[in-house]
Amino acid sequence: AVLPMSLEEYEKDFTGAALEKLRTLCSKAQDVFVCPETEPHRDGADHLYRQAGIYVAGHCHLLLALWDGKRAVRDGCGTADTVEFRLRRSYADRPENSLQPGYGAALHIVTPRECSGFLHAGDTNRLGDWERFEEILAKTEQFNAETNGQWKDCYEAADALSVQNGQSYRRILGGLSAAATAITVAFLLYDEATLYWMILVCGLMLLALYGINRAAKRLDCHRKYLEYRLLAEGIRVQRFLRKAGSSVETAELLPWPWQLNLPWIKSALAVLSIGPAPRDKESIEREWITDQENYHRDTLRKMEGKAKRSSHTVRICLCITIAAYLAALIFEIFWGGLFETAPKLPFEQLEVFRTWLKILLGSLSAATLFIGNYYGKLSLDEGIEDHERMFAMYRMTRQYIERSGEAEELLIKLAREELSENCNWYAYQSMNAPDISL
Repeated sequence: AVLPMSLEEYEKDFTGAALEKLRTLCSKAQDVFVCPETEPHRDGADHLYRQAGIYVAGHCHLLLALWDGKRAVRDGCGTADTVEFRLRRSYADRPENSLQPGYGAALHIVTPRECSGFLHAGDTNRLGDWERFEEILAKTEQFNAETNGQWKDCYEAADALSVQNGQSYRRILGGLSAAATAITVAFLLYDEATLYWMILVCGLMLLALYGINRAAKRLDCHRKYLEYRLLAEGIRVQRFLRKAGSSVETAELLPWPWQLNLPWIKSALAVLSIGPAPRDKESIEREWITDQENYHRDTLRKMEGKAKRSSHTVRICLCITIAAYLAALIFEIFWGGLFETAPKLPFEQLEVFRTWLKILLGSLSAATLFIGNYYGKLSLDEGIEDHERMFAMYRMTRQYIERSGEAEELLIKLAREELSENCNWYAYQSMNAPDISL
């Protein structure tokens, strides 16, 4: 229950049965709190009612407007103004508001005031971008369905689901790479070794590729891996802000691409931040800076280890491929008659050796190519750069706090940088979706 002023003050506008109804409704609410003021403070109850309208409009998925249809007035505080807040963010004319794409939706239920005769009751109108709104609800419902009551809160659910889908994504990449390599080897055995039954293996591997690709699309694990990770990171940043005593909301700090392409996450973050402003302030350095500095340092080390192992694996495959090529070259020079008029081995024996050298070299080349492609899609180098930047930023922030102390501006700067870095991660990871072209 979002109130424009304290409950004691708010009750003065009600008497008799209406007052009892108000108290009954508040007693049933999970939380009753006074909304923060979004616009600069002005005296008067109308200003406070206006702030409540702004808060409700900014923290709902769908605004149900019981409204007679009369248009909003400048600096108004009624239902019409709240509809405008939801659809067009028509308040506190600030530059950052113009960089917030409007995907708000409202359902206008026509309810004329008594004796106004302005409109007939019973009409219902859809207002706003309902196509995008339905997409927002569909993805929100999908996330809700997948949580299935397994986790205590939204952050745990988003984090766990992102990890699960990330594992599925990597398994699918591995399956595509293995099947593609097997097709190459089977075709070489069919073509060069005249093992004609290998054509059946080629067919089976093609079916396996098709099946894995279909599974990737059905599971949609790559998209979920990325989007649920962004949701978890947004919730985590919001928690840090609250712990530090800030009333700033993550949904208002999201980078433009995030807001434009993933409005369901912005809506989720807005809804999840509903509640009274924090009363206590904890240390930014202890609750945020040190924790994140350690996280990015440890994760950087792990990713550097993964990158070294992947580079080592690809290098070994490449060295073996080169060795196979050199073996084939030496064979052709000394026994195949590459620089002589006639080979030193009988034709039948020569062809046997050549056949198996072709199969070996082709198979190793394919394995090197597909293993390199697999690791390339994991974007380990980009991830290392991300964690290097964030580790350096938190280290410098800690040094700044030690010299100059903590400040609200620093907190907001940190939140924006953290969200921007996640947006960059999403941008390059979104290009690594598993597909048959691997």
